[in-house]
Amino acid sequence: MWILEQYRKAGCFFREKLCKLFLVLCISFVGLSVLSGIALATYPDILNEFIQQIVTGFEEKGLFEEGGISFFHLFFNNVTASATSTILGGIPFFFLTVLPVLANALVLGAMGALYQTYGIGLEVFFVGILPHGILELPALLASFALGLYLCWVLTAKICGQRERSFFQALNQSARFYVLIVLPLLFVAAVIETYVTPALMQICFGA
Repeated sequence: MWILEQYRKAGCFFREKLCKLFLVLCISFVGLSVLSGIALATYPDILNEFIQQIVTGFEEKGLFEEGGISFFHLFFNNVTASATSTILGGIPFFFLTVLPVLANALVLGAMGALYQTYGIGLEVFFVGILPHGILELPALLASFALGLYLCWVLTAKICGQRERSFFQALNQSARFYVLIVLPLLFVAAVIETYVTPALMQICFGA
C-alpha cells in the first residue's frame, strides 16, 4: 500500500539522517531543563515573574477556555510551534532552531522549579507532564531535529557540497513531519485536554 511505503521511507529517513541528532537533542533538552529549573529555583522572584509571563502567553493564545484547556487552540499552537521550528531550517548558517529548543527547555525547567519551590512536589509535576509529554516532547524534538538537519543540508549546499540535495531533504522532512510529528501532536493534545486535567484533580484531591 502507498501509505505503508511512505511510512517505510519516513522510518528509513529517521534512522539514516535524524536518529543521532534526535538523541543528542533529547539529552541536551533534558540537561538544559534540569539546569534551568535548578537556576530558577534559587531566584523565586525571577521564577514567579517568568511563570506569570508564561501564563499570560498561554492566555493570549487562547489555550484556556471556560472549564479547562481548549483542544483546538492547544493543537494549533503546538503545530505552529513545531512547524516554525522546522521552517527555520530554511535559513542557512544560523541554525535558528536552537532558539525554540532553549525556550522550551527553559519553560519546562521553570514549571518543575515552580512545583518544587512551592512544595507541590516533582511527582505531581511529572503526573502533569508525562501522560501527554511522552508523545508531545518527542514530536517537538523531532521537529527541532528536522529544522537543524535542513539548515545543515542547505548550508552544506551553499558551501559547495553539491551532492547534498536540499529539495530532497525538504521532501523527506515534510513526509516525516506529516506522518510522524502531526499524529503525535494530535494524540498528545487529546491527552493533555481530557486526561491530564483529570489526573491533576486526583493529585490535588479535587
